[in-house]
Amino acid sequence: MGILPGLDIPSLENIREQAGLSSAQIAQLPVRILNVPGYANLTDDGWNVLFHGQAYRQPLDNSSRLDRLASGFLRGKVLSALHPSQQEQARNLTSAIYSLPVAGLPITMTVYNATGNDSPVVNVSLPFPTDVRGEFNDFWVNTSIFLVPREGITFLADVDDVLRETRIFVPSAGLLDNSFVHPFTPWSNMPSVFSHWRQTIPSAHFHYLTTTPEPATRMYVEFVFGSYPLGSLDTRPYNFTTFDQTFRVRAVALRRALETFRQRKFVLMGDTANADVLRDYPQLAKEYGNVQASARPSTLDACLTRSLHSVHSHPQRIRDRWRGLPPVRHERFAGLDKSTYFFYRIPDDIMGLDIANGECVNKSVPQHIEYGWQNLLRNPDHTRNWNGRKA
Repeated sequence: MGILPGLDIPSLENIREQAGLSSAQIAQLPVRILNVPGYANLTDDGWNVLFHGQAYRQPLDNSSRLDRLASGFLRGKVLSALHPSQQEQARNLTSAIYSLPVAGLPITMTVYNATGNDSPVVNVSLPFPTDVRGEFNDFWVNTSIFLVPREGITFLADVDDVLRETRIFVPSAGLLDNSFVHPFTPWSNMPSVFSHWRQTIPSAHFHYLTTTPEPATRMYVEFVFGSYPLGSLDTRPYNFTTFDQTFRVRAVALRRALETFRQRKFVLMGDTANADVLRDYPQLAKEYGNVQASARPSTLDACLTRSLHSVHSHPQRIRDRWRGLPPVRHERFAGLDKSTYFFYRIPDDIMGLDIANGECVNKSVPQHIEYGWQNLLRNPDHTRNWNGRKA
Protein backbone atom coordinates (compact mmCIF):
# COMPACT_ATOMS: atom_id res chain seq x y z
CA MET A 1 0.00 0.00 0.00
CA GLY A 2 0.98 3.65 -0.13
CA ILE A 3 1.51 6.24 2.57
CA LEU A 4 -0.89 5.72 5.46
CA PRO A 5 -3.97 7.95 5.10
CA GLY A 6 -3.79 10.81 7.56
CA LEU A 7 -0.08 10.35 8.20
CA ASP A 8 1.78 13.53 7.32
CA ILE A 9 5.55 13.21 7.55
CA PRO A 10 6.79 16.27 9.48
CA SER A 11 9.28 18.67 7.93
CA LEU A 12 12.83 18.87 9.23
CA GLU A 13 12.09 22.30 10.68
CA ASN A 14 9.09 20.93 12.54
CA ILE A 15 11.11 18.02 13.93
CA ARG A 16 13.81 20.35 15.24
CA GLU A 17 11.16 22.61 16.78
CA GLN A 18 9.39 19.69 18.48
CA ALA A 19 12.66 18.30 19.81
CA GLY A 20 13.43 21.57 21.59
CA LEU A 21 17.17 21.03 21.16
CA SER A 22 19.83 23.34 19.83
CA SER A 23 21.88 22.42 16.76
CA ALA A 24 24.84 21.68 19.02
CA GLN A 25 22.73 19.35 21.20
CA ILE A 26 21.37 17.54 18.14
CA ALA A 27 24.91 17.08 16.82
CA GLN A 28 25.81 15.27 20.05
CA LEU A 29 23.10 12.64 19.56
CA PRO A 30 24.29 9.22 18.36
CA VAL A 31 24.07 8.49 14.63
CA ARG A 32 22.04 5.42 13.76
CA ILE A 33 21.98 3.52 10.49
CA LEU A 34 18.95 1.90 8.91
CA ASN A 35 20.42 -0.75 6.61
CA VAL A 36 17.54 -2.06 4.50
CA PRO A 37 18.21 -5.62 3.31
CA GLY A 38 19.11 -5.47 -0.39
CA TYR A 39 19.70 -7.95 -3.17
CA ALA A 40 22.54 -8.73 -5.54
CA ASN A 41 22.94 -10.26 -8.97
CA LEU A 42 25.86 -11.95 -10.70
CA THR A 43 27.27 -9.99 -13.64
CA ASP A 44 30.21 -10.58 -15.96
CA ASP A 45 32.22 -8.24 -13.72
CA GLY A 46 31.31 -9.96 -10.45
CA TRP A 47 28.58 -9.66 -7.87
CA ASN A 48 26.55 -6.45 -8.04
CA VAL A 49 25.20 -5.69 -4.56
CA LEU A 50 22.57 -3.09 -3.68
CA PHE A 51 23.07 -1.28 -0.37
CA HIS A 52 20.36 1.18 0.68
CA GLY A 53 19.11 2.77 3.85
CA GLN A 54 19.36 5.94 5.92
CA ALA A 55 21.57 7.60 8.52
CA TYR A 56 19.58 9.42 11.19
CA ARG A 57 19.35 10.72 14.74
CA GLN A 58 16.34 10.33 17.03
CA PRO A 59 15.96 13.46 19.20
CA LEU A 60 12.72 12.39 20.89
CA ASP A 61 13.56 9.09 22.55
CA ASN A 62 11.80 8.52 25.89
CA SER A 63 10.54 12.02 26.49
CA SER A 64 7.29 13.72 27.42
CA ARG A 65 7.47 15.45 24.04
CA LEU A 66 7.44 12.06 22.35
CA ASP A 67 4.31 11.06 24.30
CA ARG A 68 2.56 14.26 23.26
CA LEU A 69 3.39 13.72 19.59
CA ALA A 70 2.37 10.06 19.75
CA SER A 71 -0.98 11.10 21.22
CA GLY A 72 -1.52 13.29 18.17
CA PHE A 73 -1.63 10.17 15.97
CA LEU A 74 -4.07 8.30 18.23
CA ARG A 75 -7.21 10.22 17.21
CA GLY A 76 -8.98 10.52 20.52
CA LYS A 77 -7.33 7.71 22.41
CA VAL A 78 -5.24 8.47 25.49
CA LEU A 79 -1.71 7.09 25.35
CA SER A 80 -1.51 6.41 29.09
CA ALA A 81 -4.74 4.38 28.92
CA LEU A 82 -3.34 1.93 26.41
CA HIS A 83 -1.74 -1.40 27.26
CA PRO A 84 2.03 -1.03 27.85
CA SER A 85 2.82 -2.93 24.64
CA GLN A 86 0.52 -0.58 22.73
CA GLN A 87 2.16 2.47 24.32
CA GLU A 88 5.53 1.13 23.20
CA GLN A 89 4.22 0.61 19.66
CA ALA A 90 2.96 4.20 19.46
CA ARG A 91 6.19 5.64 20.86
CA ASN A 92 8.44 3.57 18.60
CA LEU A 93 6.62 4.50 15.40
CA THR A 94 6.36 8.17 16.39
CA SER A 95 10.05 8.27 17.28
CA ALA A 96 10.90 6.80 13.87
CA ILE A 97 8.78 9.41 12.09
CA TYR A 98 10.30 12.27 14.12
CA SER A 99 13.90 11.48 13.25
CA LEU A 100 16.50 13.74 11.69
CA PRO A 101 18.59 12.63 8.69
CA VAL A 102 22.35 12.84 8.76
CA ALA A 103 23.70 14.22 5.48
CA GLY A 104 27.22 13.91 4.08
CA LEU A 105 28.11 10.83 6.13
CA PRO A 106 30.59 8.37 4.55
CA ILE A 107 29.22 4.81 4.76
CA THR A 108 31.34 1.71 5.26
CA MET A 109 29.68 -1.70 5.44
CA THR A 110 31.13 -4.85 6.96
CA VAL A 111 29.87 -7.90 5.08
CA TYR A 112 29.43 -11.14 7.01
CA ASN A 113 28.95 -14.67 5.73
CA ALA A 114 25.58 -15.62 7.23
CA THR A 115 25.93 -19.26 6.10
CA GLY A 116 29.24 -19.79 7.88
CA ASN A 117 30.59 -18.78 11.25
CA ASP A 118 29.35 -15.18 11.00
CA SER A 119 32.90 -13.92 10.63
CA PRO A 120 33.49 -10.68 8.68
CA VAL A 121 34.31 -11.23 5.02
CA VAL A 122 35.02 -7.76 3.64
CA ASN A 123 34.63 -4.07 4.41
CA VAL A 124 32.88 -2.02 1.71
CA SER A 125 33.08 1.76 1.50
CA LEU A 126 30.22 3.17 -0.56
CA PRO A 127 31.26 5.57 -3.32
CA PHE A 128 29.07 8.46 -2.15
CA PRO A 129 28.18 9.88 1.29
CA THR A 130 24.57 10.11 2.45
CA ASP A 131 22.45 12.70 0.67
CA VAL A 132 20.50 15.59 2.23
CA ARG A 133 17.84 13.11 3.41
CA GLY A 134 20.47 10.94 5.06
CA GLU A 135 19.86 8.23 2.47
CA PHE A 136 22.31 6.01 0.62
CA ASN A 137 21.41 3.88 -2.38
CA ASP A 138 24.32 2.41 -4.31
CA PHE A 139 25.20 -0.73 -6.20
CA TRP A 140 28.65 -2.11 -5.48
CA VAL A 141 30.61 -4.65 -7.48
CA ASN A 142 32.91 -7.53 -6.45
CA THR A 143 31.95 -8.12 -2.85
CA SER A 144 31.75 -11.62 -1.40
CA ILE A 145 28.28 -12.25 -0.01
CA PHE A 146 25.45 -14.76 -0.15
CA LEU A 147 23.60 -13.63 -3.29
CA VAL A 148 20.55 -14.42 -5.39
CA PRO A 149 21.14 -16.97 -8.19
CA ARG A 150 20.65 -15.90 -11.79
CA GLU A 151 17.74 -18.30 -12.31
CA GLY A 152 14.83 -19.29 -10.10
CA ILE A 153 11.64 -17.73 -8.76
CA THR A 154 11.37 -14.41 -6.92
CA PHE A 155 8.27 -13.72 -4.84
CA LEU A 156 7.84 -9.95 -4.78
CA ALA A 157 5.20 -9.09 -2.19
CA ASP A 158 3.63 -5.94 -0.79
CA VAL A 159 3.68 -5.85 3.00
CA ASP A 160 0.49 -3.98 3.95
CA ASP A 161 -2.72 -6.00 3.53
CA VAL A 162 -0.78 -8.87 1.96
CA LEU A 163 1.70 -9.88 4.65
CA ARG A 164 0.21 -7.97 7.56
CA GLU A 165 -3.36 -7.05 8.46
CA THR A 166 -3.46 -3.29 7.95
CA ARG A 167 -6.80 -2.28 6.36
CA ILE A 168 -5.04 0.81 5.18
CA PHE A 169 -8.09 1.85 3.17
CA VAL A 170 -9.91 2.45 6.49
CA PRO A 171 -7.88 5.24 8.20
CA SER A 172 -9.15 4.50 11.69
CA ALA A 173 -7.93 0.92 11.35
CA GLY A 174 -4.90 1.28 9.10
CA LEU A 175 -3.44 4.32 10.83
CA LEU A 176 -4.62 3.96 14.42
CA ASP A 177 -5.43 0.40 15.41
CA ASN A 178 -3.05 -1.54 13.17
CA SER A 179 -0.08 0.84 13.07
CA PHE A 180 0.20 3.13 16.09
CA VAL A 181 -1.56 0.96 18.68
CA HIS A 182 -1.33 -2.74 17.90
CA PRO A 183 2.02 -4.30 17.06
CA PHE A 184 2.25 -5.41 13.44
CA THR A 185 0.38 -8.70 13.02
CA PRO A 186 0.60 -11.17 10.11
CA TRP A 187 -2.50 -11.47 7.96
CA SER A 188 -4.18 -14.77 8.77
CA ASN A 189 -1.92 -17.77 7.99
CA MET A 190 0.08 -16.08 5.23
CA PRO A 191 3.38 -16.88 7.05
CA SER A 192 2.56 -20.58 6.56
CA VAL A 193 2.14 -20.02 2.82
CA PHE A 194 5.55 -18.36 2.56
CA SER A 195 7.13 -21.01 4.76
CA HIS A 196 5.70 -23.68 2.43
CA TRP A 197 7.20 -21.94 -0.60
CA ARG A 198 10.54 -21.59 1.17
CA GLN A 199 10.62 -25.31 1.91
CA THR A 200 9.37 -26.59 -1.45
CA ILE A 201 11.06 -24.18 -3.92
CA PRO A 202 14.85 -24.31 -3.44
CA SER A 203 15.41 -21.45 -5.89
CA ALA A 204 12.97 -19.10 -4.14
CA HIS A 205 14.03 -15.54 -3.38
CA PHE A 206 11.72 -13.32 -1.34
CA HIS A 207 11.63 -9.59 -1.97
CA TYR A 208 9.32 -7.37 0.09
CA LEU A 209 7.96 -3.96 -0.78
CA THR A 210 6.40 -1.10 1.15
CA THR A 211 5.80 2.40 -0.16
CA THR A 212 5.71 3.80 3.36
CA PRO A 213 8.38 6.54 3.71
CA GLU A 214 11.74 5.18 4.77
CA PRO A 215 11.86 6.51 8.37
CA ALA A 216 8.67 4.60 9.21
CA THR A 217 9.90 1.34 7.70
CA ARG A 218 12.30 0.36 10.50
CA MET A 219 9.45 -1.47 12.17
CA TYR A 220 8.59 -3.14 8.87
CA VAL A 221 12.05 -4.71 8.76
CA GLU A 222 11.60 -6.16 12.25
CA PHE A 223 8.11 -7.42 11.43
CA VAL A 224 8.90 -9.03 8.09
CA PHE A 225 11.94 -10.95 9.27
CA GLY A 226 10.19 -12.02 12.44
CA SER A 227 7.31 -13.60 10.50
CA TYR A 228 8.49 -14.40 6.96
CA PRO A 229 11.53 -15.89 5.20
CA LEU A 230 14.64 -13.74 4.97
CA GLY A 231 14.84 -11.65 1.84
CA SER A 232 15.45 -8.19 0.44
CA LEU A 233 13.25 -5.15 0.99
CA ASP A 234 12.34 -1.99 -0.93
CA THR A 235 10.96 1.14 0.74
CA ARG A 236 9.91 4.64 -0.32
CA PRO A 237 13.02 6.83 -0.31
CA TYR A 238 12.81 10.58 0.23
CA ASN A 239 15.27 11.45 -2.50
CA PHE A 240 12.84 12.06 -5.39
CA THR A 241 14.42 12.98 -8.72
CA THR A 242 11.79 11.92 -11.27
CA PHE A 243 8.01 11.86 -11.56
CA ASP A 244 7.91 8.06 -11.30
CA GLN A 245 10.10 8.01 -8.17
CA THR A 246 7.66 10.44 -6.58
CA PHE A 247 4.28 9.13 -7.68
CA ARG A 248 4.95 5.59 -8.96
CA VAL A 249 7.51 4.37 -6.48
CA ARG A 250 6.15 0.81 -6.53
CA ALA A 251 6.57 0.53 -10.30
CA VAL A 252 10.12 1.89 -10.06
CA ALA A 253 11.06 -0.77 -7.49
CA LEU A 254 9.39 -3.55 -9.46
CA ARG A 255 11.03 -2.59 -12.72
CA ARG A 256 14.46 -2.34 -11.08
CA ALA A 257 14.11 -5.87 -9.73
CA LEU A 258 12.92 -7.22 -13.10
CA GLU A 259 15.80 -5.55 -14.91
CA THR A 260 18.36 -6.69 -12.34
CA PHE A 261 17.35 -10.36 -12.48
CA ARG A 262 16.60 -10.88 -16.13
CA GLN A 263 16.66 -14.68 -16.01
CA ARG A 264 14.46 -15.19 -12.96
CA LYS A 265 10.70 -15.66 -12.90
CA PHE A 266 8.67 -13.30 -10.74
CA VAL A 267 5.47 -13.77 -8.77
CA LEU A 268 3.98 -10.37 -7.88
CA MET A 269 1.68 -10.14 -4.87
CA GLY A 270 -0.52 -7.13 -4.10
CA ASP A 271 -4.10 -6.23 -3.20
CA THR A 272 -7.05 -4.68 -5.01
CA ALA A 273 -7.33 -1.65 -2.71
CA ASN A 274 -4.22 -0.30 -4.40
CA ALA A 275 -4.90 1.32 -7.76
CA ASP A 276 -1.31 1.17 -8.98
CA VAL A 277 -1.19 -2.59 -8.39
CA LEU A 278 -4.11 -3.03 -10.78
CA ARG A 279 -2.42 -0.66 -13.22
CA ASP A 280 1.25 -1.65 -13.06
CA TYR A 281 1.17 -5.41 -12.42
CA PRO A 282 -0.62 -6.30 -15.68
CA GLN A 283 1.46 -3.73 -17.57
CA LEU A 284 4.67 -5.35 -16.37
CA ALA A 285 3.26 -8.77 -17.25
CA LYS A 286 2.71 -7.59 -20.81
CA GLU A 287 6.21 -6.15 -21.02
CA TYR A 288 8.13 -9.02 -19.47
CA GLY A 289 5.91 -12.10 -19.67
CA ASN A 290 6.79 -13.28 -23.19
CA VAL A 291 10.41 -12.30 -23.76
CA GLN A 292 12.17 -15.50 -22.73
CA ALA A 293 13.81 -15.99 -26.13
CA SER A 294 15.18 -12.48 -26.48
CA ALA A 295 18.29 -10.82 -25.15
CA ARG A 296 16.28 -9.87 -22.06
CA PRO A 297 14.81 -13.20 -20.91
CA SER A 298 13.04 -11.85 -17.82
CA THR A 299 9.68 -13.53 -17.19
CA LEU A 300 6.73 -12.49 -15.11
CA ASP A 301 5.34 -15.84 -14.04
CA ALA A 302 2.21 -14.81 -12.16
CA CYS A 303 0.22 -12.06 -10.51
CA LEU A 304 -1.37 -13.08 -7.20
CA THR A 305 -3.64 -10.32 -5.92
CA ARG A 306 -5.61 -10.30 -2.69
CA SER A 307 -9.18 -9.28 -3.50
CA LEU A 308 -10.36 -6.99 -0.73
CA HIS A 309 -13.60 -6.34 -2.62
CA SER A 310 -14.98 -9.80 -3.32
CA VAL A 311 -14.99 -10.97 0.30
CA HIS A 312 -17.71 -8.54 1.40
CA SER A 313 -21.43 -8.90 1.08
CA HIS A 314 -23.05 -6.08 -0.89
CA PRO A 315 -24.22 -4.01 2.15
CA GLN A 316 -20.71 -4.25 3.61
CA ARG A 317 -19.24 -3.20 0.28
CA ILE A 318 -21.34 -0.03 0.36
CA ARG A 319 -20.20 0.77 3.88
CA ASP A 320 -16.59 0.14 2.95
CA ARG A 321 -16.95 2.33 -0.14
CA TRP A 322 -17.69 5.28 2.11
CA ARG A 323 -15.04 4.26 4.62
CA GLY A 324 -12.28 4.23 2.04
CA LEU A 325 -12.36 0.97 0.04
CA PRO A 326 -12.05 2.37 -3.48
CA PRO A 327 -13.77 1.29 -6.68
CA VAL A 328 -11.46 -0.78 -8.84
CA ARG A 329 -10.87 -1.41 -12.52
CA HIS A 330 -9.40 -4.62 -13.89
CA GLU A 331 -9.32 -3.51 -17.52
CA ARG A 332 -5.53 -3.73 -17.82
CA PHE A 333 -5.75 -7.48 -17.19
CA ALA A 334 -7.73 -7.85 -20.42
CA GLY A 335 -5.60 -9.57 -23.04
CA LEU A 336 -3.40 -11.40 -20.53
CA ASP A 337 -3.40 -15.16 -20.39
CA LYS A 338 -5.93 -15.92 -17.63
CA SER A 339 -3.67 -18.65 -16.29
CA THR A 340 -1.11 -16.01 -15.24
CA TYR A 341 -3.16 -13.97 -12.75
CA PHE A 342 -5.38 -14.84 -9.82
CA PHE A 343 -7.47 -12.86 -7.34
CA TYR A 344 -7.52 -14.72 -4.05
CA ARG A 345 -9.57 -14.13 -0.89
CA ILE A 346 -7.63 -15.92 1.86
CA PRO A 347 -4.11 -17.39 2.07
CA ASP A 348 -5.42 -20.95 1.77
CA ASP A 349 -6.57 -20.08 -1.77
CA ILE A 350 -2.92 -19.99 -2.87
CA MET A 351 -1.37 -22.47 -0.44
CA GLY A 352 -1.63 -25.48 -2.74
CA LEU A 353 -0.56 -23.84 -6.00
CA ASP A 354 2.33 -25.53 -7.80
CA ILE A 355 4.21 -22.28 -8.30
CA ALA A 356 7.45 -24.04 -9.26
CA ASN A 357 5.75 -25.48 -12.34
CA GLY A 358 3.93 -22.31 -13.31
CA GLU A 359 0.53 -22.90 -11.67
CA CYS A 360 -1.04 -19.61 -10.66
CA VAL A 361 -4.81 -20.18 -10.54
CA ASN A 362 -6.87 -22.11 -8.01
CA LYS A 363 -9.80 -23.15 -10.19
CA SER A 364 -12.01 -23.86 -7.18
CA VAL A 365 -12.10 -20.13 -6.29
CA PRO A 366 -14.60 -18.08 -8.35
CA GLN A 367 -13.19 -14.90 -9.87
CA HIS A 368 -16.17 -12.76 -10.98
CA ILE A 369 -13.83 -10.30 -12.67
CA GLU A 370 -15.17 -7.54 -14.90
CA TYR A 371 -12.82 -5.36 -16.91
CA GLY A 372 -14.75 -2.15 -16.19
CA TRP A 373 -15.45 -0.47 -12.86
CA GLN A 374 -16.27 -2.63 -9.84
CA ASN A 375 -17.33 -1.63 -6.31
CA LEU A 376 -19.13 1.50 -7.44
CA LEU A 377 -22.19 2.41 -5.39
CA ARG A 378 -25.35 1.02 -6.93
CA ASN A 379 -28.86 2.24 -7.37
CA PRO A 380 -31.50 1.00 -4.87
CA ASP A 381 -32.47 -2.11 -6.84
CA HIS A 382 -28.86 -3.35 -6.46
CA THR A 383 -28.77 -4.61 -10.05
CA ARG A 384 -26.52 -2.18 -11.86
CA ASN A 385 -23.49 -0.09 -11.10
CA TRP A 386 -23.82 3.64 -11.44
CA ASN A 387 -21.99 3.44 -14.75
CA GLY A 388 -24.85 1.30 -16.08
CA ARG A 389 -22.97 -2.00 -16.29
CA LYS A 390 -24.83 -5.03 -15.07
CA ALA A 391 -23.36 -6.50 -11.91
